[in-house]
Amino acid sequence: MGSAYTALATDAYAPAINPGGLGFVDSTQLAGHHISYLETSHYDFASLVHPLAGGKALGASFQYLGTGNITARDEFGTATGDFSAHYGAYTLAYGQTVSENLSLGVSGRWINAKIDDVSANAYAADAVYATASRC
Repeated sequence: MGSAYTALATDAYAPAINPGGLGFVDSTQLAGHHISYLETSHYDFASLVHPLAGGKALGASFQYLGTGNITARDEFGTATGDFSAHYGAYTLAYGQTVSENLSLGVSGRWINAKIDDVSANAYAADAVYATASRC
């Protein structure tokens, strides 16, 4: 498999993918993208990481999936108006190197979902590690 790896992000994607990789971040980085799907659905992502002294770094990211307008229908199939839905995940993360090839990270995440007039919230936390071989 050569140098293949999974779930390692040592850049601005680390807060969302693997906060353990934050310990290997060596510069302030910003990442983002917008993807338009079918109809009016879209996905947005943004992330910022900033290294601190001593192999430590902070990061924040947000992920947002929106549906745009969806036609609401009654039990007879008659249009009754429009509604929308969205799903968001907002993350704060911290990572720190333990050795030259090992870094530990933690993150906290707020997850929010809304469909029409109904919404829900959840919270999650991760504690992970990342290893990197430096050639």
